[in-house]
Amino acid sequence: MDITSFLKDNNLSVPFFVLSSIFFLLLVIKLAKPTSSKKLPPGPRGLPIIGNLHQVGDRPHVSTAKFAKEYGPLISLRLGKQILVVASSPDAAREILKTQDRFLSSRVVPTAFQQPSLIPHSLIWSDCNQTWKGLRTLCRTELFSAKALESHSRLREQKLGHLVDFLHKNQGQVINLEDVVFITLFNTLTSIIFSRDFLDLKDVHGTRDGLKESLHKIIEYGGIIKDFGSFFPIFDRFDLQGIRKGTMKQYNKTFAYWEDIIEERRAHVNSPTWSSENAESFLDRMLENGFSNDQINQLVTELFVAGTNTTSSSVVWAMTELVRHKEVMSKIAEEIKREINTDKISDSQLSKLPYLQASIKEAMRLHPPVPLLLPHMAAETCEVMNYTIPKNSKIFVNLWAMGRDPKVWDDPLSFKPERFIGSKMDIKGQDFELLPFGSGRRMCPGMPSDNNFSTPFFALSSILFLFLIIKLAKPTSSKKLPPGPPGLPIIGNLHQVGDRPHVSTAKFAKEYGPLISLRLGKQILVVASSPEAAMEILKTQDRFLSSRVVPTAFQQPSLIPHSVIWSDCNQTWKSLRTLCRTELFSAKALESHSRLREQKLSHLLDFLHKKQGQVMNLEDVVFITLFNTLTSIIFSRDFLDLKDVHGTRDGLNESLHKIIEYGGIIKDFGSFFPIFERFDLQGIRKGTMRQYKKTFAYWEDIIEEIRAHVNSPTWSSENAQSFLDRMLENNFSNDQINQLVTELFVAGTNTTTSSVVWAMTELVRHKEVMSKIAEEIKREIDTDKISDSQLSKLPYLQASIKEAMRLHPPVPLLLPHMAAETCEVMNYTIPKNSKIFVNLWAMGRDPKVWDDALSFKPERFIGSKLDIKGQDFELLPFGSGRRMCPGMPSGIKSVQLILASLIREFDLVLPNDVDPMKLDMSDKFGIALKMEKPLKVIFKSKQEHE
Repeated sequence: MDITSFLKDNNLSVPFFVLSSIFFLLLVIKLAKPTSSKKLPPGPRGLPIIGNLHQVGDRPHVSTAKFAKEYGPLISLRLGKQILVVASSPDAAREILKTQDRFLSSRVVPTAFQQPSLIPHSLIWSDCNQTWKGLRTLCRTELFSAKALESHSRLREQKLGHLVDFLHKNQGQVINLEDVVFITLFNTLTSIIFSRDFLDLKDVHGTRDGLKESLHKIIEYGGIIKDFGSFFPIFDRFDLQGIRKGTMKQYNKTFAYWEDIIEERRAHVNSPTWSSENAESFLDRMLENGFSNDQINQLVTELFVAGTNTTSSSVVWAMTELVRHKEVMSKIAEEIKREINTDKISDSQLSKLPYLQASIKEAMRLHPPVPLLLPHMAAETCEVMNYTIPKNSKIFVNLWAMGRDPKVWDDPLSFKPERFIGSKMDIKGQDFELLPFGSGRRMCPGMPSDNNFSTPFFALSSILFLFLIIKLAKPTSSKKLPPGPPGLPIIGNLHQVGDRPHVSTAKFAKEYGPLISLRLGKQILVVASSPEAAMEILKTQDRFLSSRVVPTAFQQPSLIPHSVIWSDCNQTWKSLRTLCRTELFSAKALESHSRLREQKLSHLLDFLHKKQGQVMNLEDVVFITLFNTLTSIIFSRDFLDLKDVHGTRDGLNESLHKIIEYGGIIKDFGSFFPIFERFDLQGIRKGTMRQYKKTFAYWEDIIEEIRAHVNSPTWSSENAQSFLDRMLENNFSNDQINQLVTELFVAGTNTTTSSVVWAMTELVRHKEVMSKIAEEIKREIDTDKISDSQLSKLPYLQASIKEAMRLHPPVPLLLPHMAAETCEVMNYTIPKNSKIFVNLWAMGRDPKVWDDALSFKPERFIGSKLDIKGQDFELLPFGSGRRMCPGMPSGIKSVQLILASLIREFDLVLPNDVDPMKLDMSDKFGIALKMEKPLKVIFKSKQEHE
């Protein structure tokens, strides 16, 4: 009987049979194998198949440090089939790097570097064989010995001189420290190896046709944590993630940069006249020793990768800590001034700077350049701290965890260089509490060089010396950026802004003052949070600060010239603005549209009367009413239907909201790091344009239909019925019409809807205010419907709306301006191209401006001359100056009319008898400030119970 027939006869499925067989096999193996008294180090329980893979995360130095707190200084994890052992204490590190060094010094070769043509020539990844010893000896002799360091000292000083000169020329500008340090270190190495520079400080990204990018990609591939093939060897040969292929591609690109140089020097070395005395570079020494191109390529690439990135990282972290701790920076500056009396700092003078050295040790303790030492592999099963380490286990030493361990260090999270003053503890691999360069036979061979120049000691002291010279040589200037919180290298304050920047910048203003500056990547942001600061920006310095920052979403070359919001203040912009003011927002235009607004409001009231008793989303119905009001003014027809309360109409509402979402994206990578802008990595421009095209399609036929009327011989201006007629009369193209109409919809519906919803939410929460408005309406309005002309009779309603806009401005951060020129605001310098925001949300809640600032009290505006028309800088819901919202008159009337009509017609009740004071008032940041959870209410007609 075959297996298929057996399964069929016994009603067994093939999967069930396979699984049960595997289970039985595993059970037999388990029972047949004698239990060992030796056990693995403890660790967190994993899942079947993947083990602890899901628990490691993208920051394994942090996650394994947490496990060490729970399970002890030596832990084990299982990632797929691979066992990892992590040491997180000096004792455990000593056992691995010294006591059991002979068993545990083999290297784990990351998938990226598993290239058969490269491993035998690798100083980092090959086994500790004779070839490896020869490579290491050559590097130590020619690069890292005392004699070599001395011979290269002038070259190092020369390269540092170039850096100092560059920084002098660029003082006052924002510089990415990592970029300039990397280029300086890289050129130092290329000069030692090839006797020439490869990168240019003027190209601060060090791109040179992609060389730096290729090196960084090699590092990225080598540092991939979740390497599927490594954890599940059955898949390793397939290179599913393309790691080996990608690495080799970058290797080949990198090798191409020096191939011609190698061949040129090989010809010299092989010539009959050559002698060792002619050697000018490390390349000459390698060629003298008969190195092949593969050997040279591999060794040179590893020297570049290992000798620049970790070193750059050390400088950046140390300088970041010094910037955060000004008192330490001052002590180092005083030490340099006291001990160094020459124009430049030389290698030999570094021993005179013990406090600098202590500061660098302290920075390396908190921020080791390699947080997890490159992994070792167990060549044989051995025992560490009474635990079994199986053969082929990967072994890591967590320097990051050791540097922050309260059992090893007093007050471990504080930056205190003084802990190393008078201490004999060093970083040369003998003190296992501090091992930034490792220890044992796999210790970084470049450590002596690092101890002199290739990072910390020489480069950092020289940069500090430079700052001291600048400070002493140049009189103190009162011109400086506004204050703000210290940021991180590269990203600046990006991690501190969060998803609600109006709130985070308000907190910073409390600490640093009403005018603050932040750095997001390469971009400087200036935020004003007081009436005085707002006046300076929107009025006093308006001529310099009224340029618009065009969000990435709207950077469409075909659209910007036709934009009333984003284009520059040129003649075209002025014409657009004038047309809008005349035809849409002037007193005459508002009067002519008043009947239409009242008609659309009647539709809303009729709809709500029919739906009374049902739960309604206020935002939905208000949006549709405002949207149809605008479409009737522009196109003489409605586009949405109140019966479709989501206003979807084949996706029109959705497309408009997506345009707003794209425009309000805070963390816009391309904006903060311009080198990536053209790639549109987040798909912002592409996504916005797709929504624009969808939106334009809704009215294309209408435009063509009306264009035919306007172009007919019988047309005259008296026939004009809509704003579209006026645009076509003025020869607007389809692009101009599409852009202007979309902006009117976006600006004229969302912010107004937001204002109505927030005001009504406050009124629902404060019944006594709602009652006073209802009484005012009943007393002052004696007609069936409320008209525009009657709104002036309702001062308490107007005061309530002002109060709601104070606490919940429709645009919490006014659309950003840009500094067209460097100028001064409140004795601070605002550099050219800075983004400038005015934080209306913060100003509206400032106790220095408002009594009992967080309470809703419309009475504060009764008898007050404070208005919302842009002249009173305490209250600017529509902005001020030449960039003030032109639709302010229409927006105010719409908010007043809708609220007055709803309060007159209905009682508003919350579903399920929710306590109004327990309503969730959380907001959601965007171009318009919305409620995180929409206001849902039940409308009950007042006529029903009067």
